[in-house]
Amino acid sequence: MTVAATLAAAFLRSTHGKRYSKSPEAFELASEIKYARSTFPRESDLADLKRRERNQIRKRKGSMGQRLLAVAMRSAKELRLIADVLDEEERQDPRQANIIGAYLACFVANSCHPTLEELRREFEAGFGKRCWPAPYSVRKTLKLLDLPLRKDKRGRPPGSGSQIGNPRRLGQ
Repeated sequence: MTVAATLAAAFLRSTHGKRYSKSPEAFELASEIKYARSTFPRESDLADLKRRERNQIRKRKGSMGQRLLAVAMRSAKELRLIADVLDEEERQDPRQANIIGAYLACFVANSCHPTLEELRREFEAGFGKRCWPAPYSVRKTLKLLDLPLRKDKRGRPPGSGSQIGNPRRLGQ
């Protein structure tokens, strides 16, 4: 799966919550239908388009129709799920959306998955220090969204001094 597809799936998971994992195909088809509703011209306006554009739109509608029919043949519950998703308002969790945005910015800058520290720096640069949740919460959110983190080096960076002084001298 490409990074763009992973981030798109993470966005859908963030929007629809735990219900998304039951049938990701239904949610992806519903989001494609929502997109088609907003971008495709009405049937009355198709005559104004060039022949090639009309054919592309008809092919896209046809493939969506075939996928919708396949879902209907497989399960009426999945078809009802698609209808429910089309009817509901999308409610994005702003904290998850901010984490996804910072993750995307890190990925674009480094062209590899970020470490937790890189993600934190990018998040704080975009949304402020006060908005950064606890590291455990961020890791849990990333795991829920299936966004991997790169391994980080453990321990204090070389050359940095101890925050508490020399621990051997403290006991004296």
